[in-house]
Amino acid sequence: MNQIQMTDTILAITEAHPQTVDVLVAYGLDKLQNPALRQSLGKTMTLATLCKLRQLDGAALLTALNAVVKPTAEGVRIKGILPCPIRIPLMDKITPFVEQSPVPIDHTLPAASTGLDWLMAESESKEQLADVYLSAGFDLFFNHNGMGKFAKEGVFAPLDVAYNNDFDNDHISLRDPKGIYTVLGMVPAIFMVNKAELGQRPMPKSWQDLFSPIYSDSIAIPMKDLDLFNAVLLGIYHRYGQEGVAQLGSNILKSMHPAQMVKNASANRAPAVSVAPYFFASMLPEGGDMVAVWPEDGAIVSPVFLVAKADSLARSQPLIDFLTSKEIGTVLASNGRFPSTVAGVDNSLTGNEPFLFCGFDFLHSCDVDTCLKTLEAVFLGKEEV
Repeated sequence: MNQIQMTDTILAITEAHPQTVDVLVAYGLDKLQNPALRQSLGKTMTLATLCKLRQLDGAALLTALNAVVKPTAEGVRIKGILPCPIRIPLMDKITPFVEQSPVPIDHTLPAASTGLDWLMAESESKEQLADVYLSAGFDLFFNHNGMGKFAKEGVFAPLDVAYNNDFDNDHISLRDPKGIYTVLGMVPAIFMVNKAELGQRPMPKSWQDLFSPIYSDSIAIPMKDLDLFNAVLLGIYHRYGQEGVAQLGSNILKSMHPAQMVKNASANRAPAVSVAPYFFASMLPEGGDMVAVWPEDGAIVSPVFLVAKADSLARSQPLIDFLTSKEIGTVLASNGRFPSTVAGVDNSLTGNEPFLFCGFDFLHSCDVDTCLKTLEAVFLGKEEV
């Protein structure tokens, strides 16, 4: 109960706002100091009935009651999907914060494997939107019929978040110049190369190398991991155009989940080159046939985005501050091997690891959803360049 109404019962009013008892007493209703009386009589008696029986100025009493009522804190809703390997460590930090928050926080943050359909359905109208979204991938945020439309309408607030030098420098910037989209971390896509399957062919050192016919039927990309797959499509298209997307697609052997790539490495059944998140590549056993290769033209970046509604920013700010804190950034960087943009976080990078990102100028200037559908068709050979 935020504002008292004449139709509210005396019990409901005094239970929700104990400070109103003093106001009622000041209006000559001394007997209402008795909790038992409030429980019995007040259970069915409305404020309007009480005023009529005691011939009180209902409007004046209502104003006096509402003057001492402090609005009940509205809650904050956060929704999104989290990369599977890092979800548990992140939730281990987020859950205690939610439990200790003075403002109620309703959070729905399942693993990315659950898909985006449920989020897409809930973002069809402005009224359905949560206050904060924390989610991996491009699909949700840059769809011109969904989140992208709301971003253009000014529904989301520009956020001023400090980035570290790893991802805000002369070579790469993950900072949105409009401030709407905050990148908290990313999944870098690199290569896992099976030397036994590679044979006499040269070790691929770049994405451009993978366009060569010598790698025909030799490359695996986890197409079911839409976040990573879409990032690869956009990254290759941004750097090498549709021809690069088509050439990479023509060399694909199969789609395989990154965990399968690691498992198959020991069985010698993996393709010659597997595109995989750095997290999985870092799990490769030493001395085996499978080795990790960081592309010279850059590990393709699949970002984890944060956006917040403008009209609830005041309530959401403590949660946003926490999500952009060094504490969360360190979890991303250390436990999940997902480099973080958060200022002050040590990503354990040497400074020689290049990254490939399609850039916010591109993301703001096109309908990413339509672009991805076209690029997927080109990749699969269903549409000519």
